[in-house]
Amino acid sequence: MLREIGLLRQPASWPSNSPDSPATPPRARRRRRRCARTRKRGKRGGVRARLEAKPTRPAIPSILLANVRSLDNKMDNIRLLRSANRRVSDCCVLVFTETWLNDNIPDSAIQLEQLACYRADRALVDGGKTRGGRVCVYIRDEWCRDATVVRKHCSSLAEFMIVKCRPFYLPREISSILLVATYIPPSSNNSDRNAALNELYQAISEQQTAHPDGFIILAGDFNHADLKTVLPKFHQHVHFPTRGDNILDLVYTQEKGAYKAIPLPHIGTSDHLTVMLMPAYRQRVKVIKPVMKEVRVWPQEATSVLQDCFGSTDWDIFKEEATYNNIIDIEEYTDTVSSYITKCTDDVTQMKSITTRANRKPWLTGDVHRLLKARDKAFRAGDEIGLRTARANLSRGIRKAKQDYTHKITSHFNDSKDARSLWQGIQAITDYKPAARSCESDTTAFFFLQVYTRKPADSDPEKNRVFVVLEIEWRSQDTLDDNFFISYALGQKQVSFLTSSIHK
Repeated sequence: MLREIGLLRQPASWPSNSPDSPATPPRARRRRRRCARTRKRGKRGGVRARLEAKPTRPAIPSILLANVRSLDNKMDNIRLLRSANRRVSDCCVLVFTETWLNDNIPDSAIQLEQLACYRADRALVDGGKTRGGRVCVYIRDEWCRDATVVRKHCSSLAEFMIVKCRPFYLPREISSILLVATYIPPSSNNSDRNAALNELYQAISEQQTAHPDGFIILAGDFNHADLKTVLPKFHQHVHFPTRGDNILDLVYTQEKGAYKAIPLPHIGTSDHLTVMLMPAYRQRVKVIKPVMKEVRVWPQEATSVLQDCFGSTDWDIFKEEATYNNIIDIEEYTDTVSSYITKCTDDVTQMKSITTRANRKPWLTGDVHRLLKARDKAFRAGDEIGLRTARANLSRGIRKAKQDYTHKITSHFNDSKDARSLWQGIQAITDYKPAARSCESDTTAFFFLQVYTRKPADSDPEKNRVFVVLEIEWRSQDTLDDNFFISYALGQKQVSFLTSSIHK
């Protein structure tokens, strides 16, 4: 009815007998499914959007840092802030300095909902104050339930507490999170600040040795003490004043740009601003593109086949071919033998393409991959007994792979006279990768050319060797070949041309 009165358009018809009509009707526009889009329409990016999407699964924890000046009488303000601010309520870690806690204040008095409390009260030390100081750390249960206090330190110069966390989610390149809540009392003496930093440096060095892949976060009130004087590779993330015109509350990590700091109002009557740190760290697997590499695979029988091949080879043939006038050309002899060995190796082996990602562990070998696939296969099959056995085998395989990698690294330091082996061990430990070397442009270079002129009609084969000075522009990926195989006549012209160039 609607089509008859003209409210709906008539369907298009394509008569095949019309000369003006196209040969084929136009393709109907296909609507793309929503799941086929690489990114949802209107989806916002950035640090805040990523944190709001996964508040309990960030790569590194979100932190709230504040100097509260007595935590006991600020609990109502903190609870109000958590209920009114969604980012604060979703925060993974809360670090408070100058809590002024003592043995008379129980844990129940400072307990917050869905947060585990770790406190470090001030101990009685010679020359120290009886009031002030102290640090406290709250960790959200939904982010981490495996947290342990590694060390507590209290002196007249510095107070800090180290908490080791193994959250539910961690990037592969990070083994654990080490939270260091720090408070350095104010002092006008530079020697006291340096002594406090030295105490902190010793504790951090011990944790770096024990956890080389750990992510260390130092947060607290440093009172003008500069941590970069003792730990220059750490980066500071708070760049706005936190008390008056001074930046006293600081956060240090090993990664540059790991956090984005935002100021929040004071908590209660505290004279320090509250600092909210949102994680801006990006996992290595998302930052660095995977690399395709060609590796040589040796089948099980490849070694025996290669031994048989070399055993049946007449090696004197290469020597005879490289002998001219009873003089052996060592260079040609070496090239032919090495080329033959390479050819035989290529015949019995296979080349395989593998993908290497930035977060790949160095001890992750092919045996571990096979054990991992066996575990996944048993899990998909629903075989409980097989899954239990596969998991045990995988644990033993990982343990053995780590031990083998440890022996491989330590073997570099067995001989102190082998400088090359020592340097390789240092590169493996520090993950040092030298930059690619490139020469400057317009560089004068000497090339030693070998012009093979083959054998003329009535003489022995010969080589004409000349030195050539060329002005070239270097490129990092240029490949130059020093062998030119030409005819005898062309070789004579080439030699005369190169010789005249040198004399000029």
